[in-house]
Amino acid sequence: MPPSAIAETVEAYWQGLLAAHPLVGTLTGDERFDDLMPDLSERSRAASEVLHRGALDAIARFDPDRLDEAERLDAAVVVTIATRELEALERAFARFDAGSQMGDAWVVCPGTLLTLLASIQRPRTPEGIAAYVRRLRAVPRFLDQCAELLREADRAGGGQPRIVLERTLGQVRRILTTPAAESPALRPVPMEAEASRAEVVEALQIVVLPAYGRLADQLALSAERARKEPGLCGLRGGEDLYRAHVRYWLSLDLAPDRLHERGRSDLTAVASEQAETARKLGYGSPAKATQAYLHEHRGPGTRDELLADARELVDRSWSASKEIASRLPTANCTVELVDPSREADVLGYYEPAAEGRPAVFFASGADVDSRPMHRLAAWVAHEANPGHHLQIALEREDTERSAFRRFTNDFASSAFVEGWGLYAERLGDEIGLYRDEFDRLGMLDQQAFRCARLVVDTGIHAFGWSRERAIETLVEAGSPRTEAEIEADRYAADPGQALTYRVGQLAIEACRKRLVEPGDRDALVRYHDRVLKLGSLPLSTLERELTGGEFQLL
Repeated sequence: MPPSAIAETVEAYWQGLLAAHPLVGTLTGDERFDDLMPDLSERSRAASEVLHRGALDAIARFDPDRLDEAERLDAAVVVTIATRELEALERAFARFDAGSQMGDAWVVCPGTLLTLLASIQRPRTPEGIAAYVRRLRAVPRFLDQCAELLREADRAGGGQPRIVLERTLGQVRRILTTPAAESPALRPVPMEAEASRAEVVEALQIVVLPAYGRLADQLALSAERARKEPGLCGLRGGEDLYRAHVRYWLSLDLAPDRLHERGRSDLTAVASEQAETARKLGYGSPAKATQAYLHEHRGPGTRDELLADARELVDRSWSASKEIASRLPTANCTVELVDPSREADVLGYYEPAAEGRPAVFFASGADVDSRPMHRLAAWVAHEANPGHHLQIALEREDTERSAFRRFTNDFASSAFVEGWGLYAERLGDEIGLYRDEFDRLGMLDQQAFRCARLVVDTGIHAFGWSRERAIETLVEAGSPRTEAEIEADRYAADPGQALTYRVGQLAIEACRKRLVEPGDRDALVRYHDRVLKLGSLPLSTLERELTGGEFQLL
């Protein structure tokens, strides 16, 4: 059957997105883009505006009443992404991305670039290796464009705060002090390909590292000029800018003060659960239970012990997930440790599979001897099963949906993806993933952590909280100090992203409450199958497809 007109429109938009985000092509196994880097120039930004406006105009020509479900969902996601990206272009979000210590294949940031390439690119032929070397030789242009965006932010009086630029500068300096022969950029090239490895080392020494040196100089200069307080409210027009970031991440225009208050009330409710679990363990408070865990039970440990524990939990989560969904992906994810070069700035995360590369849950080994590892089971539920791996792998394997919707996942609706991950932590309790009350306390700590994110993200950007106040709020909610510092700086770097977890979870739980009677296991499996089949949708679209109603959360 020939493709429909709307299918052709959606595919054209997808191809345009891949051309603008070549690392996404690599991430999804499309090797056409393996020698390219994103173009951050003004000319490229203008072309992106044409792409997104053209997609909106094309979708507007179709009568929604004549579309089948798949076409309707494709159209909704196109409209969401294009509308969001146009506002990001208008408000120059790229100036913030250039100085961020975070980053992924969609929003590439300089400090994480070489580690990102090492994890997503797996050249399997001489041609693939040659493409990878060409990509490395294209990195300096990208880094120089990042430096120009930092200068733009300086001139406009609006970019990342000092603490974020200093974190990114720290990443860049670690790259500069790592010998080229030990760079993570060498990992994708097989050891036996000696000539190709020599080419990579040469490219790093001659063009890549000098470009990082230039970027380091600009980061240092921008950090000196940057504002000390982390929030957007410290900028001219910062209130409107923060609302734009909230819309970007949630695809909803929710008031920061209402999000803040919801976070506070939810945090109080979870605190009651934490206290009750601590009492079951025989301790007077969650903090005392955590200390007892560290000193008397399963901690401290080693990185190897952490990795072994994570792998055992991922295996258990795979089997247990059969209780809440009728279909699992074709394969479980693997487990690796976060690269040491990123441990100071990122906790655990999930990376989907692609051609020649399995899905991976990256567990953080930072401070393993002092961190409360009773949270690990909840991390597994969130990042592996029944969380991100179960959800994203099923989407990737669903050949009935368009490639556009198979591969946009988090880009299409971070609120759904992260909301499902947080919801999955609670599912871990229902399917028996947590081995004892310490594991369950760890899950509740993680739930409190995400409720606190509503409070802290809005506190920083809408109410002018200091970095220290944000950190202390996270510590009071149960986060170790080191993690609280990483997270507070993450919220400063990426306003609004931290809201996606709890808001998405609330939406999924609200729909479940309306559609599933308590104790009806068959109905629950059907609900999960339906939610996973719909996949990464804007929350308002998800609500409409599940219940026929309008999104009402706060």
